[in-house]
Amino acid sequence: MKRCALLWSIFIFTQGMYAQFEGYAQHEGFYSRLLSFSDDTLQLAHADLAILRVGFSTWKEGDADSISYDQVVLNGRQLKGTCDALALSTDSIFSLHLAKMTPGDARSFILPYRMVASSVLDRFAEKHPTPFDWVRIDITFIAGHPVEKAPLFLMQACQQLEIRETDAIDRLRLAVGCENIIRHRDIGLSWIAHGDGKSIVSGKNIRIRYTTHLFDGTSIDDPTTMAFVFGRPGQVVEGLQFALSLLREGDHVTAYIPSHLAFGVDGLKNQVIPRNTPLMFDLTILSVE
Repeated sequence: MKRCALLWSIFIFTQGMYAQFEGYAQHEGFYSRLLSFSDDTLQLAHADLAILRVGFSTWKEGDADSISYDQVVLNGRQLKGTCDALALSTDSIFSLHLAKMTPGDARSFILPYRMVASSVLDRFAEKHPTPFDWVRIDITFIAGHPVEKAPLFLMQACQQLEIRETDAIDRLRLAVGCENIIRHRDIGLSWIAHGDGKSIVSGKNIRIRYTTHLFDGTSIDDPTTMAFVFGRPGQVVEGLQFALSLLREGDHVTAYIPSHLAFGVDGLKNQVIPRNTPLMFDLTILSVE
């Protein structure tokens, strides 16, 4: 008798909880609702770079009090970026629902905070939720890109002030083929060839060759060779000066430099370099004496 009463109580509680989330389909441990859908065939699990709009809310008394609404760009391959952000495993039922989303899809999820406890939510919450509180996550899959289009999108996002240039460098590192970009403060370095010559320190006479590119790979000058005494101000842009301090004779690298360490956030007046545009320098250290 007591067992039947307990089961009936659980049933009543579950039904009441489901009624609280009216319009949402019930799954194992969470609820979801389709807000919009598309007939695109590119699933999030197979996108090299995906643009998601993510909204976070707490759920109180059947209503959602908004905490934040953010736009993020992340690697969609195997949902690693999404699951890292939400502290989820890629084989969870919730993740499998995300994996099937295609560009144009929008879904709303309600799930216990313990399933998504992460710094992403902690950063926005005015009051830290408990593991048993419910949160709502609204996810819109805005667009997906193959890896070759990722640099152009990231550059345009910087120019439109949608993301910071340092974030663009970090997000490019997520793209297939760009994993070897190493962050040093605000710049990124990717070695094409490693040299075994002398290190570059102040007072050394160095000779370098470089070509300047926009973030999408567009070349904006011819290869330039120059010689100078390293460490003297005003010889090269600040970001390139810092990159050189990390290199040695014979190194051939691509240096990813945000505008505030290159030609300034306003770009160049002749518009060869637009505002808020990160740059890439194809850089070779020819000699160090």
